[in-house]
Amino acid sequence: MSQGAELLALDGLSKHFRVGAGFMGSKRQTVHAVDGVSLEVNEHEVLGLVGESGCGKSTLGRLALGLIKPTAGRVLFEGSDVTSLDRAGWKELRRQMQVVFQDPATSLNPRLNVGSILAEPLVIHGMPKAEARAKVGPLLAEVGLRPEHARRYPHQFSGGQRQRIGIARALALRPRLVVADEPVSALDVSIQAQVLNLLMELKKNFGLTYIFVAHDLSVVRHVSDRVAVMYLGKVVELAPAQVFDAPPRHPYTEALLAAAPVADPHRAMQPPPVKGDVASPVNPPSGCRFRTRCPEAREICAAEEPPLKEIGPSHRCACHFR
Repeated sequence: MSQGAELLALDGLSKHFRVGAGFMGSKRQTVHAVDGVSLEVNEHEVLGLVGESGCGKSTLGRLALGLIKPTAGRVLFEGSDVTSLDRAGWKELRRQMQVVFQDPATSLNPRLNVGSILAEPLVIHGMPKAEARAKVGPLLAEVGLRPEHARRYPHQFSGGQRQRIGIARALALRPRLVVADEPVSALDVSIQAQVLNLLMELKKNFGLTYIFVAHDLSVVRHVSDRVAVMYLGKVVELAPAQVFDAPPRHPYTEALLAAAPVADPHRAMQPPPVKGDVASPVNPPSGCRFRTRCPEAREICAAEEPPLKEIGPSHRCACHFR
């Protein structure tokens, strides 16, 4: 399915968390989880968000869905600013935007059977209970499960089956945008490909748009149309997925690719071309946030933050030397 017009836009989005309880006179600190991110998501595309743990990708997904309020910036859905919507406004928009969580074991209510879990969002949005119940069987069939599974409880399923239930719940309201927050990272490797194939099949069948969050660049490249690489709250590279088949432009993207497993026993795994640990989001480095680990860092990297600039067709990179 060809990509359509812009569906979602994140405009200068930031989220800072205040942490610490002031114990023994200690001061509260600010975590810069997301800092000034601007992205657009087109209808029917898959935008991948990739980066190490703590880079801000899951927080960015939650900001897009209105699950947390931004410190600054705007979320625009079909051109309308939805950042300041009240609870009732977000409830209406929730029909259009849903989420698949990382861990299906904790995202499903263990006290409800699967039929009740899938009918619940339909009832909340005004559908009569009998009609909502009638839709449970077809929803289960769409994700490769059987109608009789509706009578079982989440603990009676495998991890892959539970994630299929989570996907069915996200699809119950027929949304247009789905944020898949590391949807396969908690699954066995043998099951991951099945769930990814299911997500791509559902995208085709229902014209979905995905924001696909993961820490594995090889997985993200496989399912995405475009990929945004995040580091310490910033997007450092944004490009069509096929661009990452060639040598990337940003040193951090190079490090992610070098660290990925290679399915070739004759090819030695190269050590990541970075040094040191990720800087603290409480006190991020000046200038380029990757400079403390970058093998190419120079004085300008500490003095000036590199803009996310166009370096090729639909390809942006935040590096002074690219």
